[in-house]
Amino acid sequence: MFVAAGFKEGDEVICPVYTFFATVTPLLFTGAKPVFCDIDENGNIDPQEIKKKITSKTRGVIVTHMWGIPCKMDEIVKICKENNLLL
Repeated sequence: MFVAAGFKEGDEVICPVYTFFATVTPLLFTGAKPVFCDIDENGNIDPQEIKKKITSKTRGVIVTHMWGIPCKMDEIVKICKENNLLL
């Protein structure tokens, strides 16, 4: 998926700090840099923290839904659309 997304060296991809290693490890094969983002009380990536991590090099955001609790997708989708980021 990361290759198909076109991530390459110099790109940044925001990832949850609390996740399984297979969420992020394949990203390293593209040369892109994972940027770890804090989580909320449910163990999911925090949308407000995503906003703080976005730079001119950010190309995408990865989410994992922890413990059967969905991420705050409405907020995350809005952030990604506003910043032209792949989700």
